[in-house]
Amino acid sequence: MVDKFITYKEELKGFDQSIQNQILNECVSSWKRKNFKTSVLSRRDAEKHLLYRDLLAASKKHCKITKSVNERTLNVIQFHSEASIIRWLAFANTKESNFFLGDYDIFNLNLNTTDTEYKKLTFLNDTCLCFSYVENWLWAEHLAEIFIKNIDIMYDWNESHVFYHDQDIIRNLYKNKYKIFTENEITFENNLISDPDPIEGVVPENCKLLHISHFVHRGFKDSESARLKTINKYKSIYNPI
Repeated sequence: MVDKFITYKEELKGFDQSIQNQILNECVSSWKRKNFKTSVLSRRDAEKHLLYRDLLAASKKHCKITKSVNERTLNVIQFHSEASIIRWLAFANTKESNFFLGDYDIFNLNLNTTDTEYKKLTFLNDTCLCFSYVENWLWAEHLAEIFIKNIDIMYDWNESHVFYHDQDIIRNLYKNKYKIFTENEITFENNLISDPDPIEGVVPENCKLLHISHFVHRGFKDSESARLKTINKYKSIYNPI
Protein backbone atom coordinates (compact mmCIF):
# COMPACT_ATOMS: atom_id res chain seq x y z
CA MET A 1 0.00 0.00 0.00
CA VAL A 2 1.25 3.47 -0.92
CA ASP A 3 -0.51 6.23 1.02
CA LYS A 4 1.74 9.32 0.63
CA PHE A 5 2.02 11.88 -2.17
CA ILE A 6 4.83 14.43 -1.95
CA THR A 7 5.26 17.38 -4.30
CA TYR A 8 7.58 20.37 -4.63
CA LYS A 9 7.00 24.06 -5.33
CA GLU A 10 9.17 27.13 -5.68
CA GLU A 11 8.03 30.70 -6.22
CA LEU A 12 9.66 30.91 -9.62
CA LYS A 13 10.22 34.19 -11.41
CA GLY A 14 7.87 34.89 -14.28
CA PHE A 15 5.04 32.66 -13.04
CA ASP A 16 1.83 34.08 -11.60
CA GLN A 17 1.95 32.70 -8.06
CA SER A 18 -1.79 33.14 -7.58
CA ILE A 19 -2.42 30.72 -10.45
CA GLN A 20 0.34 28.38 -9.31
CA ASN A 21 -1.08 28.26 -5.78
CA GLN A 22 -4.54 27.47 -7.13
CA ILE A 23 -3.13 24.61 -9.21
CA LEU A 24 -1.17 23.33 -6.21
CA ASN A 25 -4.16 23.49 -3.86
CA GLU A 26 -6.42 21.67 -6.30
CA CYS A 27 -3.79 18.99 -6.83
CA VAL A 28 -3.32 18.38 -3.11
CA SER A 29 -7.08 18.31 -2.64
CA SER A 30 -7.43 15.58 -5.27
CA TRP A 31 -4.95 13.38 -3.39
CA LYS A 32 -6.44 14.02 0.03
CA ARG A 33 -9.85 13.02 -1.29
CA LYS A 34 -8.41 9.58 -2.03
CA ASN A 35 -7.00 9.34 1.52
CA PHE A 36 -3.35 10.03 0.69
CA LYS A 37 -1.17 11.92 3.16
CA THR A 38 0.33 14.92 1.36
CA SER A 39 3.39 17.13 1.76
CA VAL A 40 4.57 20.19 -0.17
CA LEU A 41 8.33 20.79 -0.17
CA SER A 42 10.38 23.82 -1.20
CA ARG A 43 13.94 24.90 -2.00
CA ARG A 44 14.62 25.25 1.73
CA ASP A 45 14.21 21.48 2.10
CA ALA A 46 16.78 20.85 -0.65
CA GLU A 47 19.28 23.39 0.68
CA LYS A 48 19.64 21.42 3.91
CA HIS A 49 21.13 18.45 2.08
CA LEU A 50 24.92 17.95 2.00
CA LEU A 51 24.84 17.38 -1.78
CA TYR A 52 23.05 20.65 -2.51
CA ARG A 53 26.03 22.65 -3.81
CA ASP A 54 27.24 19.78 -5.97
CA LEU A 55 23.81 19.20 -7.52
CA LEU A 56 23.30 22.93 -8.07
CA ALA A 57 26.62 23.06 -9.92
CA ALA A 58 25.61 20.04 -12.01
CA SER A 59 22.33 21.75 -12.97
CA LYS A 60 24.29 24.67 -14.45
CA LYS A 61 27.36 22.97 -15.90
CA HIS A 62 26.44 22.35 -19.54
CA CYS A 63 23.62 24.81 -20.16
CA LYS A 64 23.91 26.51 -23.56
CA ILE A 65 23.84 30.19 -22.60
CA THR A 66 24.86 32.58 -25.38
CA LYS A 67 24.49 36.30 -26.04
CA SER A 68 21.38 35.55 -28.10
CA VAL A 69 19.48 33.93 -25.20
CA ASN A 70 16.57 36.21 -24.41
CA GLU A 71 15.96 37.71 -20.99
CA ARG A 72 12.76 35.75 -20.32
CA THR A 73 14.57 32.48 -20.86
CA LEU A 74 17.34 33.55 -18.51
CA ASN A 75 14.98 34.77 -15.81
CA VAL A 76 12.24 32.16 -16.06
CA ILE A 77 13.23 28.95 -17.78
CA GLN A 78 16.60 28.49 -16.09
CA PHE A 79 15.07 28.55 -12.62
CA HIS A 80 12.26 26.20 -13.60
CA SER A 81 14.85 23.82 -15.05
CA GLU A 82 17.11 24.10 -12.01
CA ALA A 83 14.22 23.45 -9.62
CA SER A 84 13.32 20.21 -11.42
CA ILE A 85 16.79 18.87 -10.59
CA ILE A 86 17.26 20.36 -7.12
CA ARG A 87 13.92 18.98 -5.87
CA TRP A 88 15.35 15.45 -5.63
CA LEU A 89 17.36 16.52 -2.60
CA ALA A 90 14.21 17.91 -1.01
CA PHE A 91 12.57 14.50 -1.52
CA ALA A 92 15.66 12.86 -0.01
CA ASN A 93 15.54 15.11 3.03
CA THR A 94 12.05 13.92 3.93
CA LYS A 95 13.54 10.68 5.31
CA GLU A 96 10.23 9.12 4.20
CA SER A 97 9.65 5.67 2.74
CA ASN A 98 7.07 4.16 0.40
CA PHE A 99 5.72 7.28 -1.30
CA PHE A 100 4.73 8.79 -4.63
CA LEU A 101 6.40 12.01 -5.65
CA GLY A 102 5.31 14.21 -8.48
CA ASP A 103 4.66 17.58 -10.03
CA TYR A 104 1.78 19.56 -8.59
CA ASP A 105 -0.10 19.22 -11.88
CA ILE A 106 -0.71 15.49 -11.32
CA PHE A 107 -4.36 15.06 -10.31
CA ASN A 108 -5.70 11.95 -8.67
CA LEU A 109 -8.97 11.01 -10.32
CA ASN A 110 -9.22 7.39 -9.32
CA LEU A 111 -6.06 5.99 -7.71
CA ASN A 112 -6.52 4.46 -4.26
CA THR A 113 -3.89 3.71 -1.65
CA THR A 114 -4.34 -0.04 -2.16
CA ASP A 115 -4.27 -0.08 -5.96
CA THR A 116 -0.57 -0.39 -6.71
CA GLU A 117 2.63 -1.90 -5.42
CA TYR A 118 6.11 -0.95 -6.60
CA LYS A 119 9.68 -1.25 -5.40
CA LYS A 120 12.90 0.75 -5.27
CA LEU A 121 12.76 3.72 -7.70
CA THR A 122 10.17 3.53 -10.47
CA PHE A 123 9.48 6.33 -12.95
CA LEU A 124 5.76 6.04 -13.64
CA ASN A 125 5.46 8.13 -16.79
CA ASP A 126 8.29 6.53 -18.73
CA THR A 127 11.19 9.02 -19.07
CA CYS A 128 9.05 12.00 -18.08
CA LEU A 129 9.79 12.62 -14.40
CA CYS A 130 6.44 14.13 -13.53
CA PHE A 131 5.51 11.17 -11.30
CA SER A 132 7.53 8.45 -9.58
CA TYR A 133 7.49 5.89 -6.81
CA VAL A 134 10.22 5.90 -4.15
CA GLU A 135 10.59 2.96 -1.78
CA ASN A 136 12.95 4.86 0.51
CA TRP A 137 14.29 8.42 0.62
CA LEU A 138 17.77 7.04 -0.12
CA TRP A 139 16.66 6.36 -3.70
CA ALA A 140 16.00 10.08 -4.24
CA GLU A 141 19.46 10.84 -2.87
CA HIS A 142 20.95 8.12 -5.07
CA LEU A 143 19.39 9.66 -8.18
CA ALA A 144 20.90 13.04 -7.25
CA GLU A 145 24.28 11.32 -7.00
CA ILE A 146 23.76 9.77 -10.45
CA PHE A 147 23.05 13.25 -11.84
CA ILE A 148 26.20 14.68 -10.25
CA LYS A 149 28.47 11.83 -11.38
CA ASN A 150 27.09 11.67 -14.93
CA ILE A 151 26.30 15.30 -15.74
CA ASP A 152 29.07 15.43 -18.37
CA ILE A 153 26.80 13.38 -20.60
CA MET A 154 25.03 16.71 -21.19
CA TYR A 155 28.18 18.13 -22.83
CA ASP A 156 27.00 16.94 -26.24
CA TRP A 157 23.34 17.54 -25.45
CA ASN A 158 21.75 18.70 -28.69
CA GLU A 159 18.36 20.24 -28.06
CA SER A 160 16.93 23.60 -29.05
CA HIS A 161 16.19 24.69 -25.48
CA VAL A 162 18.99 26.25 -23.46
CA PHE A 163 18.48 24.76 -20.01
CA TYR A 164 18.02 21.06 -19.27
CA HIS A 165 15.51 19.59 -16.84
CA ASP A 166 15.87 16.40 -14.82
CA GLN A 167 14.00 14.50 -17.53
CA ASP A 168 16.50 15.72 -20.16
CA ILE A 169 19.28 14.13 -18.12
CA ILE A 170 17.29 10.91 -17.73
CA ARG A 171 16.45 10.74 -21.42
CA ASN A 172 20.08 11.31 -22.38
CA LEU A 173 21.22 8.57 -19.99
CA TYR A 174 18.41 6.30 -21.20
CA LYS A 175 19.59 6.72 -24.79
CA ASN A 176 23.35 6.52 -24.22
CA LYS A 177 23.97 4.80 -20.86
CA TYR A 178 20.92 2.62 -20.21
CA LYS A 179 23.07 0.25 -18.17
CA ILE A 180 23.04 2.83 -15.38
CA PHE A 181 19.36 2.07 -14.79
CA THR A 182 19.63 -1.71 -15.00
CA GLU A 183 22.66 -1.79 -12.71
CA ASN A 184 20.87 0.42 -10.18
CA GLU A 185 17.55 -1.42 -10.51
CA ILE A 186 15.71 1.74 -11.54
CA THR A 187 12.67 0.92 -13.67
CA PHE A 188 10.24 2.66 -16.01
CA GLU A 189 6.48 2.16 -16.35
CA ASN A 190 3.70 4.03 -18.08
CA ASN A 191 0.22 2.80 -17.21
CA LEU A 192 -1.26 5.28 -14.71
CA ILE A 193 -1.10 8.75 -16.23
CA SER A 194 -3.29 10.24 -18.96
CA ASP A 195 -3.29 13.64 -20.64
CA PRO A 196 -6.45 15.75 -20.66
CA ASP A 197 -8.23 17.20 -23.63
CA PRO A 198 -8.08 20.94 -22.83
CA ILE A 199 -10.53 21.80 -25.61
CA GLU A 200 -13.28 19.19 -25.33
CA GLY A 201 -12.88 18.41 -21.63
CA VAL A 202 -13.35 14.68 -22.15
CA VAL A 203 -11.88 12.42 -19.46
CA PRO A 204 -9.71 9.63 -20.93
CA GLU A 205 -11.26 6.20 -20.40
CA ASN A 206 -10.25 4.45 -17.15
CA CYS A 207 -8.15 7.45 -16.17
CA LYS A 208 -6.50 7.20 -12.75
CA LEU A 209 -4.12 10.18 -12.84
CA LEU A 210 -4.48 13.27 -15.01
CA HIS A 211 -1.41 15.32 -15.95
CA ILE A 212 -2.43 18.94 -16.52
CA SER A 213 0.92 19.70 -18.12
CA HIS A 214 2.55 22.71 -19.73
CA PHE A 215 3.17 20.58 -22.82
CA VAL A 216 -0.50 19.81 -23.46
CA HIS A 217 -1.29 23.54 -23.16
CA ARG A 218 1.65 24.82 -25.20
CA GLY A 219 -0.64 26.11 -27.97
CA PHE A 220 -2.44 28.59 -25.73
CA LYS A 221 -1.35 32.21 -25.50
CA ASP A 222 -1.44 32.05 -21.70
CA SER A 223 -0.67 28.42 -20.92
CA GLU A 224 -0.89 28.84 -17.14
CA SER A 225 -4.39 30.31 -17.23
CA ALA A 226 -5.33 27.58 -19.73
CA ARG A 227 -4.07 24.91 -17.32
CA LEU A 228 -6.21 26.35 -14.54
CA LYS A 229 -9.22 26.43 -16.85
CA THR A 230 -8.69 22.74 -17.68
CA ILE A 231 -8.46 21.91 -13.98
CA ASN A 232 -11.80 23.60 -13.36
CA LYS A 233 -13.35 21.49 -16.13
CA TYR A 234 -12.36 18.30 -14.30
CA LYS A 235 -12.88 19.56 -10.76
CA SER A 236 -16.24 17.85 -10.33
CA ILE A 237 -14.54 14.50 -10.99
CA TYR A 238 -11.54 14.65 -8.68
CA ASN A 239 -13.15 16.83 -6.02
CA PRO A 240 -16.93 16.38 -6.17
CA ILE A 241 -19.17 18.48 -3.95
